[in-house]
Amino acid sequence: MNTYLLPEKMKALQARVRTDVQDFLVNNRPEDSTLVLDSTGVTATRHYVLLNAIGRERLLRFKEIHVFSGGAFALFGFLGLTSNSARLTFPDLRAHHTEKAFRSYHHKGMMSVPSALLNLVRRKSVFSSNDPVYAMLDHIFRPEYAHQPYSEFPSNVVVHLGRKGSPPILRVSNGELCDEECKSLRDKRLIDVIVSAVTVPMVYGRSDGADHWFDPVYAGQYGKILRDTYSTGAPTLVSTPWKSGQKGNVRFANCFPSKRQKLDMLNDFARLVLNLPNHGWGHDIYAAFES
Repeated sequence: MNTYLLPEKMKALQARVRTDVQDFLVNNRPEDSTLVLDSTGVTATRHYVLLNAIGRERLLRFKEIHVFSGGAFALFGFLGLTSNSARLTFPDLRAHHTEKAFRSYHHKGMMSVPSALLNLVRRKSVFSSNDPVYAMLDHIFRPEYAHQPYSEFPSNVVVHLGRKGSPPILRVSNGELCDEECKSLRDKRLIDVIVSAVTVPMVYGRSDGADHWFDPVYAGQYGKILRDTYSTGAPTLVSTPWKSGQKGNVRFANCFPSKRQKLDMLNDFARLVLNLPNHGWGHDIYAAFES
């Protein structure tokens, strides 16, 4: 068996995030606390080190868990991976052939990359639909997990969704924080809610622009709503690319391995559009679950 070579910057991230989690939980009970998972760009696995440092049992005891954008992919991905609901082992999940399969769901022919680039130049949706995200989730998880009703999930989880309307961001939850217009989403499949949360209009949006729900980052007022979510006065742990350290009752855990977050996000996106390998996914999986 080949030894996995985890980059030094990922080892540093691993140690730093685990310290953030340990320090937070030494001083705060999960039952009194809020967890917030911010958007991370294309690579939604960035939160896995933090989630596994918390652990499944403690995670489910948090008073509130708020997920934005790829945070939804990360949270429900973690819950699936830690409940034996995945089709793949961790080594298979981070393997090159799996990453290649994920890219193949986005690029199905020789003209796929030129077509994606042309759509980008024309300011159209790069992939014209969110079918690739559905395909990836179905590749990872068994249908009894991904296709079960969202209503089966804990009431402390709150998924924030964007829409074309006012207010621009609404919440779906099985608890009291669910907005009235989102209550019907409880009957939707889990996979539908996740895909809605990560549908970036200019990447996975439908060509006719008719996506009712989409990534809240692109809905307006995202920064304000994110700040409001972690500024309630309750002890809060925030996994985010943008901040580190303690501010009042809020502990920020930076989930990126470098200080070039914007450049890293652009690089991840470029690799997706150009059908180039991306090892970030595998590094996150190994650092979180196997090291």
